Amino acid sequence: MRVEDGTLWLSKPGRMRWEYVSPETKLFLTEANRMTLYVPAEKRVMQTSVKESDDLRAPLRAGAGDDELAAIIEAAVAAKWAGHQINQPVFIRPARSMSQIGG
Repeated sequence: MRVEDGTLWLSKPGRMRWEYVSPETKLFLTEANRMTLYVPAEKRVMQTSVKESDDLRAPLRAGAGDDELAAIIEAAVAAKWAGHQINQPVFIRPARSMSQIGG
């Protein structure tokens, strides 16, 4: 079992800030239509559309715990390609640009 420690803030519909402090520092933010993940140890910031990530609204309304929410977010982030594989032969250009999905 994996245990992580942090603080979750929820405000206006669609806004969330989730700061992990252990075992490693991570920051998840949602605002309007954008979800951002920042992992300082990896010097990495990833952004995606909330609609294109797994939907968190239903689990939040159902009272999902930290472990369940973390698993949903981490699965969505893990499914993304590292560096989006831009300039790689396997790169598939998305239908919408980063600016269109809040990136």
